[in-house]
Amino acid sequence: MGMLVDSPTVRAGIKKAIEIARKQMVPLSEVMDMAKLANQDSSCITLKDKKREKAVRKTQPVEVLIPEGYTANISFEEQPVGICKHLSIGFEDSPGKMPHPLAVQIVADMFGMKWKADEP
Repeated sequence: MGMLVDSPTVRAGIKKAIEIARKQMVPLSEVMDMAKLANQDSSCITLKDKKREKAVRKTQPVEVLIPEGYTANISFEEQPVGICKHLSIGFEDSPGKMPHPLAVQIVADMFGMKWKADEP
C-alpha cells in the first residue's frame, strides 16, 4: 500500500475539484428521476441501483488524484433534505479493495468532511 501525501498542491486540486463539483450539482429533479427509475421512495437510492443511476445521471463526479496512488471522487446533489456532498475514495494499486480506514479518514478531512475510522 502506498503512502498518502498531503501538500499545498494536493489541497489546491481538492479545492478546485470541490468548486467544479458544486457548479455541476445534480438538481433535485434529476435525483427524483433516478428514484423513479429505481422504483422506490424518492428519499433513498440503494447501492444496487447505482448502475441504473449512471444511465440517467447527466453530471459525473470530479476526480482528484492524491499521491501516492489514491483517488477521490467528489459530487454534490440536491436531496429532499438539502444539499448532499458525496465522496468516494479508492486506492489505484488495489482494484476491488478498500483503502485503509485511516487513509479514508485523512482524505475525508482533506475534503472538509468529518468521519472517524472507528465509525461505520
